[in-house]
Amino acid sequence: MDLLDILKITASVCLAALTLFLVPTLVQIRRTGKKAEKLLTSLDKEIPSLLKSLSSTATELEVLSLTINSKVEQTDNIIETTRYASETLLTTSKIVRDAVVPIAAQIGGLHAGITTFISFFKTNSRDPERRENEQR
Repeated sequence: MDLLDILKITASVCLAALTLFLVPTLVQIRRTGKKAEKLLTSLDKEIPSLLKSLSSTATELEVLSLTINSKVEQTDNIIETTRYASETLLTTSKIVRDAVVPIAAQIGGLHAGITTFISFFKTNSRDPERRENEQR
């Protein structure tokens, strides 16, 4: 046997070993390819409905966002109106207090004076009657 025969035998053995390892690998690649094809087919069927659902959700979110913005603006207007009303109420109560308290004090003083005056005359008007009764 010469060197060429040895190389032929070695090459044949290597080719047989390579075939033994390559065949199962190629079979597995083929199975993986079929599964990938099924997955892509399934995705192809599902993607349009998912896109429609996503589009619908996006539209609903946009409407919801507009509604919330409108409600926030209304709330801001209500808060501003309430603030203005409270400022007006505080100003009005200060004006009333500044105007009514002095008048109430004057009326109270006048009432006390009139009460004292009437009381004085009642006391003096009874004294002559008592004097007359005492003299009898």
